[in-house]
Amino acid sequence: MPGLVIANRRWIIGADDLIIPGFILLLAHSIWVAIYGVVAVQNGHPFLRVDCAHQLTYHLFGQLMLILGCAILEGCIIKVSFKGSILNTKARSALNALLYIRFGKKSFEVKNGCIN
Repeated sequence: MPGLVIANRRWIIGADDLIIPGFILLLAHSIWVAIYGVVAVQNGHPFLRVDCAHQLTYHLFGQLMLILGCAILEGCIIKVSFKGSILNTKARSALNALLYIRFGKKSFEVKNGCIN
């Protein structure tokens, strides 16, 4: 596979090398979404309760949305990585944009983690 070009640099990793790490991250984030869902159901939807501290409620809801967004984005990366072949690289042309979005989202996650 031809190497990915990100930030005007050709990397040794190819687009087909993102399937297994993407699947592992998708599985991990799906488990976290399930855990947040179980906590929400057992506690009577803590995101909507009035007696909950608002700051903690916003933090938990924000984390849930970030993890859910990561899971959706990783699913899209896996789907795009499955397309094409060695000679047909046009099918994976959207992968660079998805990776840029993922890197931008990661910087937002780090900023959110430091603030909270």
